[in-house]
Amino acid sequence: MFHLSKNSFLGIVFIFLFQLVSAQELILIDTANHKYRKSLSALYKKRVSVQENVFNQSISDRRVRKEVIDAYQEIAEEFIDGIESGNFVYEENYNQLFEGILNQLASANPQYNTIGDTKILLSYGAQPNAYAIGNEIVVIYLPLIKQLRNEYELAFVISHEIAHNLLNHSYNRLVNHFELKHSKEIKKQTRNINRKRYNKAEQARGLYREIVYGTTKSRREHERQADSLGFVLFNNAFPDKQYEVVRSLEFLNEIDKETDSLLVQDYKRFFDSENLQFKNEWVQNEEISRYNYDQTQKFWLIDSLKTHPDSEIRARQVQTHFNIEEKEPIRASETFKMLKEASEYNEIPGLYALEEYGRSLYRTLLFLKKEPNHPYVKQFVYKNLVKLQDARNSYTLDRYLDGLSPRHSDSYNTFLYFIRNLRRSEMNALIDYSQTL
Repeated sequence: MFHLSKNSFLGIVFIFLFQLVSAQELILIDTANHKYRKSLSALYKKRVSVQENVFNQSISDRRVRKEVIDAYQEIAEEFIDGIESGNFVYEENYNQLFEGILNQLASANPQYNTIGDTKILLSYGAQPNAYAIGNEIVVIYLPLIKQLRNEYELAFVISHEIAHNLLNHSYNRLVNHFELKHSKEIKKQTRNINRKRYNKAEQARGLYREIVYGTTKSRREHERQADSLGFVLFNNAFPDKQYEVVRSLEFLNEIDKETDSLLVQDYKRFFDSENLQFKNEWVQNEEISRYNYDQTQKFWLIDSLKTHPDSEIRARQVQTHFNIEEKEPIRASETFKMLKEASEYNEIPGLYALEEYGRSLYRTLLFLKKEPNHPYVKQFVYKNLVKLQDARNSYTLDRYLDGLSPRHSDSYNTFLYFIRNLRRSEMNALIDYSQTL
C-alpha cells in the first residue's frame, strides 16, 4: 500500500486514461454485458437487504414500518428491472475516471468511511442527469458527461450525490412521507373535510397542496444541504479547484438546453432522394405554430414543484457561504474531452437500447449534421426508422416517439411533427434511402 498527494493521484489516473483512450479509435459501450448485470444485481440485492433491517430496527410505528418497507421493496424491484434490462452499463475508460475521482474523495474525507463503498453506475438516459438512491449508489447518465465541461464538474456532481447518501435523504423522504400520512394532524384535517357539506373538493386540494409544498420545501432544503456537504467533500479532495463548484451549479441552469438544431436544409440533405423528393410541408406547417400548448392553470404552479431550486441562487449561496473567489475556468483534460466525444455517439445506441427510437433518431441526425460520414452512427438512421415504422404499423408509436410538448425545443417538436405526419409509403421510401447514406 502506498499514498499519493491529493492532486498527484488524479493526475496519474488521467495519464493512465489517456493511454487507454489513445489506443483505440472508438470507445464503444457493450450494451449486453450480462456478467456485469449479474454481479451488479447481486450487490444491490445485498445492500437492499441490509437497509430493510435498518428500517425494521429504527421505525417504531408498525404501520409506518410496513408501508416504508413495502414502498422500498417496490423501488428496489424497479431498480433491479433496470439492471436486468441493461439500463446500467460498464466501460473500462469511464469506470477508471469514476474510480479515480471516488478514490480521491474517499482518501481526502476519511471521516466518512462509506465513501469508499460507493458504487458509481453509468446509465443510459434521455436527459443530462445524476441521482443518488441510497445503498451507497450514485447513477451518472451518459448525456451528463457529454454536457459537462471538465472532470472537476463531474467530481462535484459525484460529491453532491454522495452527500445525499451520507445524509440519508432518500430514506428520510420515504419515512417522512408515511409518517405524515399517518400523522394525527393530517387525519384530523381529513375527517373535518369529510364532515363538510360544501367545497369538499376545494378544501381537499388545499390540504394536498399543503402536503406537496411541504415536501417540495424539504427537498429544496435537501439540495442545499447536499450542496454544502458536497462542497466540503470536493474541497478536501481538490482544494485549489473551489470555483469549479460555483461554475457547475451555474451551468445546471443551461445544461438541458439544446446547443444545435435541425434546419430545413438538414432534412433535405438527409432525406431528399430520386425516389422521394423532400417536401417543405414535412417540417413547415401552420399546425406547429398553432400548436395549442397546455396553458391550463393548475391548482399549484408547475415551477413551484421543481425538485431543485434555481441553480443560480444555489451557486451564490455556496459562493457566499464558503467565501469562494472567482477564478479562470479550468480546461478539460484530453482524456475527458475524448470521453465527452465518446458519450455523444454512445448516447445514440444507448437510447436505441432503451427503445427511445424517436430520441435516438433525432440525436443521430444532429450528430451526422456535424460528422456526416461517421460509419458507426449512420447505421442508426435506418435502424430507428425501421423501429418507428414497425411501431406505427402495430399502433404503438406513442410508446417509442414523444408527443409535441412545450417542454421540448422548437427543433425537436418540428422533428416529432415530421415523423408523425409521414405517410407509410413515404416512411418506407426513407427507410430504403437511409440504407444508402
